[in-house]
Amino acid sequence: MTGRGIGEPALVESGHRRRPRHRLQMTDRTSPSEQSIVAEQPSDGVAPGVRRIVSESIPTRDRSLPVLLCRLGGEIGAEATDERPCQPVDRIVEPLANAVASLEGYVRLRQDLLWTDRYDRPADRDAAILAGDSLHATAYAELADVPTTDRRAVALYRTLARGSTTLAIALRSPASPRPASEKADDRPDAILAGTAGSLGATAVGATDDVGAALERYGRSLLTALAALPSERDATRERVARRLADPLAFDSSTESGGSRASDGRAERTATPTLESHLRRARGAVETLEAATGESADGRTALARLERATRIPFQDVLESND
Repeated sequence: MTGRGIGEPALVESGHRRRPRHRLQMTDRTSPSEQSIVAEQPSDGVAPGVRRIVSESIPTRDRSLPVLLCRLGGEIGAEATDERPCQPVDRIVEPLANAVASLEGYVRLRQDLLWTDRYDRPADRDAAILAGDSLHATAYAELADVPTTDRRAVALYRTLARGSTTLAIALRSPASPRPASEKADDRPDAILAGTAGSLGATAVGATDDVGAALERYGRSLLTALAALPSERDATRERVARRLADPLAFDSSTESGGSRASDGRAERTATPTLESHLRRARGAVETLEAATGESADGRTALARLERATRIPFQDVLESND
């Protein structure tokens, strides 16, 4: 963990003690109605308005790509190591999934604060900043609940700190997110997805190479989604279903799809989209070699593989 995150309180010396000073403070210029969000009677140390924003920012677990990648990272990592987990994999990874969900909420809030006018009133902005700080801290606190060895716990904190620092750098830009380019896997959502997969693998004792392959997969997959010229949200949901459902073998298992109105496939793939899908599939091949498993059937690896193919079949010139 390095330095303060965006919007985190500065520290003011007071004798030998240090107390927080928030960047945005309530002043006489703030109307009573605007003060209401942060001036409500707190419960458990958190004002209700702040707690509400925290709750609204946390994603639904089974639709969050970072959370799904964290869980799959744990399954794949366990297959790639000879170390015997001290607990069932799902018991080890679930606190990590909570940490990833909190970090995703933090990223959402920071993006709203930096690049939208959602929290344009001073009191709303104060509450959103405090909510983001709470989510960021919660992500680290969740790691304490991971049942793993001391050595792996240290590795988990290092992995989260590295990802958190990279996210802070990506979120520091005052500009809106850049369009995806050939090397644009430094988008906040891509960084988060890559960090999530690596955390899952790290928790079960997988090697650095396995963690790096899962990080590469997550970054590439999210960058490919960002490069879609149309139907991005629909394709993202299809990707989530592929990652979540081991029975999702082909397009007949789901309704809908991203086809053009005349029934023909949309031939609008960009070089960036194809490049990052190839990168994600290359990461799957690396994981196949590490685990000795094939990316077919109902395995976690098969879910990673299918997520890079079937949801994109209508926008790719070729899907070999």
